[in-house]
Amino acid sequence: MTILIVAMVLLGALVALGFYVKHRLHSLPNAEKKVFLKKTLNSVFIWFEDHGLLPRTKAFDHDYLSSYPALKLLEDSADVVREEALALLEIKDK
Repeated sequence: MTILIVAMVLLGALVALGFYVKHRLHSLPNAEKKVFLKKTLNSVFIWFEDHGLLPRTKAFDHDYLSSYPALKLLEDSADVVREEALALLEIKDK
């Protein structure tokens, strides 16, 4: 039942957004249309994530250490990893 309600809310929001976008896009040049659409879609997804209607995408989750605690070790060792990578690149060029 809750899925049906969420689907109806999403559909209503998309219809309203469609009318707004159609009206707004009519007056914009092509280059600005792409930027406008991208910003609009991103803001819709961010709003849904902020209100708990969609799970937050892991790539943009600011609290990623709770899901991936081993990344703390990698973050702490970033300078060492960088030095090793640069050393390997120097060997490759010889």
